[in-house]
Amino acid sequence: MSRPRLTYYDDTDISAGLNYSAGWFESFDSFSEDKGLVWKGTQHGTRASQASLSFSFIGASVSLTGRIQGINGTDNKLLTPTWRCFVDGEPVEDAMQNLPNRTTQINNYGLCSKSDLSAGRHTFSVEVEASQELPFYADRISVRPIVERPPENPTVQLQPLDEDFLYLSGTWSGPTGGDYRFTTHPGASVILDFHGTKVIWVSEALRDQPAGRSTGVYTLDDREPVVFNISGIGRGDDPVGSRVLFETDSFPAGKHRLNVTFLGYSAPLVLDRLVVEGGDILALGGTSLDSPFAKTINPPPPSKAGAIAGGVVGAVVGLALLLGLGWFLYNKKTRKAKVVDDGAAVVEGFKPDLLVATTYDIGRSGTLQPLRYGSTLRSSNSFTGSLDRTLSPQSSQSVRSGALREQPTFFYKGTEFQPPSTAFSSSTGQSGADSEKASLSQSHSALDRSASRVQLLQHDDSGIRLHNDREPAGDIVEELPPSYTVA
Repeated sequence: MSRPRLTYYDDTDISAGLNYSAGWFESFDSFSEDKGLVWKGTQHGTRASQASLSFSFIGASVSLTGRIQGINGTDNKLLTPTWRCFVDGEPVEDAMQNLPNRTTQINNYGLCSKSDLSAGRHTFSVEVEASQELPFYADRISVRPIVERPPENPTVQLQPLDEDFLYLSGTWSGPTGGDYRFTTHPGASVILDFHGTKVIWVSEALRDQPAGRSTGVYTLDDREPVVFNISGIGRGDDPVGSRVLFETDSFPAGKHRLNVTFLGYSAPLVLDRLVVEGGDILALGGTSLDSPFAKTINPPPPSKAGAIAGGVVGAVVGLALLLGLGWFLYNKKTRKAKVVDDGAAVVEGFKPDLLVATTYDIGRSGTLQPLRYGSTLRSSNSFTGSLDRTLSPQSSQSVRSGALREQPTFFYKGTEFQPPSTAFSSSTGQSGADSEKASLSQSHSALDRSASRVQLLQHDDSGIRLHNDREPAGDIVEELPPSYTVA
């Protein structure tokens, strides 16, 4: 069986059997600038020339912790208040035997202790001689309890090598005696199962270690994680002693789990001791990974997970196939409509325009002369050759208005127009220009007798035709449909 853990009695635990004589005062100065920790920030002090305290307890050992506040006297000898400790009236021999050799102010200093006590109740007492310049401070009393007679609702101290600590990951180092444990590995963690109502992690800064600020996080049961900061000491600086690294809020009594993880990345995470209020004086026998206080996630049965996954995948694949089929049908319909549209002739509506066609006037020489419909024919370009798309320009000439009535005018625009060859051929077998001239001359004579003029107008679209009021009186216009080519 493991040795019982130390139990703490603060200087304010009057109800626990701690008594003070006259001349004591309560100090709320934590003396944070000095080395060491004032437990819970309070102490009882005295400046009286004679003062005493007493404490009744059941345990195998007892010790008193307080503050040393000394000054240098003559011959550089350290001057301090004087105190003597007793257990059941017997003096404790080690009192004042380990005083520092220079002027200093130290908190959490061991003033006296006595061990190997018999099982049963004992009385611990202290007699003090102090002054205004040399006050005496009592901070806390520690007792090693007896298993058969445990204290009620104790505050217990867990050392770093306590068997209930489970250093789960990372590398944790420390001296052989186990005074402290530390890690510089980010992700290193330690867990502890315990009974209690509050936890206080006490740490200290180490020499020859990184001094930059680090962070850690702790989780109590299934509560939200809490982040805390870690400070180091610079090279050559004096250690500041023990400090409270973090302190949890109070929680209901019962079994709990504490999980602490070092996040890094500079000053190490150091465990000097862990104090649990309302804790157990004996270890629980270790902390296991399968603790009921750890968060666990129960995965769904593989069969159900497979069915769900298969259903989801099937639905996605089916939807993709439907979308692909719809896209294929849409593209097919679009392509078909496009083919139909491309094969059809697009016919635009007729837009009335007096200059929509180019006219060709047959002069006396048989030359087809281009005219603009509705023009005054004062000046127009002449082209040699018959009705053909390839026409060669010639010099400009003037045409009299009277001559226009004596000559038929052929209109041409857009696509090719080839009059029937019989319209310009002679029965005498003439060919070429002579035949064309003879045919035109005969037509001219016939038209001149009627004082009318026949005009051929070939349109380039199939739109609606509007009457042209600007046509000269007596003219006959033969309108020809447009000529279409096979696409």
